[in-house]
Amino acid sequence: MNSHNSLISDTLQRYTPEKDSHRKRVLMISESNSLTFLEEKFREHPDYEVINESIEAIQVMGVRHYIEAISDAIKEHKGFFDGVTGFFDTPNAIAAAIAHLSDKIAPPLESIARCQNKLYCRMLQQESVPEHTPAFASAEDYAASKFAITPVFAKPVRAAGSFGCAIVHSAQELHKKINNERLMLQQFNQPYIEALTTVFGNSRLLQSAGNCNQYLCEEIIAGRQFAVNGYIVNGEISLHGIVAEYFLPNSKSFEYHECPADLPDRWRYQIERMVQRFVAHTGLDNTEFDIEFYIDFEKDKLTIIEINPRAVVQYENLYAMASGDDMLTTMCALACGDKPPTRQASTYSLCYSCELRTFEDQHILETPDTDNLSAIYLSYPDIKIVNRIPPGIKKLSESKRSIDTYRYCMISIPGNSREEILNILADIKQRLNYRFSPA
Repeated sequence: MNSHNSLISDTLQRYTPEKDSHRKRVLMISESNSLTFLEEKFREHPDYEVINESIEAIQVMGVRHYIEAISDAIKEHKGFFDGVTGFFDTPNAIAAAIAHLSDKIAPPLESIARCQNKLYCRMLQQESVPEHTPAFASAEDYAASKFAITPVFAKPVRAAGSFGCAIVHSAQELHKKINNERLMLQQFNQPYIEALTTVFGNSRLLQSAGNCNQYLCEEIIAGRQFAVNGYIVNGEISLHGIVAEYFLPNSKSFEYHECPADLPDRWRYQIERMVQRFVAHTGLDNTEFDIEFYIDFEKDKLTIIEINPRAVVQYENLYAMASGDDMLTTMCALACGDKPPTRQASTYSLCYSCELRTFEDQHILETPDTDNLSAIYLSYPDIKIVNRIPPGIKKLSESKRSIDTYRYCMISIPGNSREEILNILADIKQRLNYRFSPA
């Protein structure tokens, strides 16, 4: 038995139900850094037994091997899993592929591929909400001087976390950028392409994935950044809420996210109208979604940045604490064909998701351990701390980065005032056991 098959066999044994339960079983695929708080969330959940798996472990097993093995197990034994779901782009695509092959409820893979392809998705925006779509072109058209705007914001057709994004002033500058980032981008996208290939072979759908290592150029969007989150079931859209996103001074990297966003009703109405028209046009269904956008208040203009056809793990605690919306249970309900949970009374008036970053590359000497985190949770039981340093790396630069910083931690903090939250943040930062040295 080769190593792939041995790992798959061990995983199937770990997944196999040990006893009958009234709870539905859900496979939830995420990144390894998110597993701890997901396990805590569902340990005593009354309705769903959640089995967590990481994209890192799946890549070791082999994406195709994993998808095929889990799909076969579900088809052979209906109780193996009642639903499959995922956070982050590639885990979500793998989850949708498994659900598709095992006849479970899932968003259409075609719609995921359309939304994940930023160039194709811009075309969908142009068709459905042209007033909220920036001017854009492929990198090839920009290089051939078919796009008159300069400078432009260049970004990969498929990437995440602002990786590979930059303002460029010429075709030569863009060409150099693409060459420098080609290998990391290919490595990032390979598991995603493999997930779609497992289901559709070499069909036309893969045209939406096949060019995901290329680049898109668009006008530079001005204003303040926000995100709207919700889900769609059988064509009916419900919103979790709107998050305001704030950048570090003199940077294009996030410093924190605030929920709920403080916006006048007229802007909320315009956002809801944009969501209804745009999401319906993507073909998404039975899924969470996240739409990022800018509002230029001076020009009275809303411009879409992108749509993510899945939930945002970073916002889970924001909505749970500040709006009473249980995003995690909603994901399980969508995967199993159940009615999503009703919104509860919120515990706090605000919740921030704060990002710890450094502008310089660093050697990683120490990260927070269980004892360190447990002591902080004793003081602040409603916060969430997620270490964002992937396992095994020695320097921050060994992981994909944002435009101008390296993110190493996310801290979700609820409270009833900005001052209260920032005071808690300052205390937590002082107590976290991160240690770095200059690279």
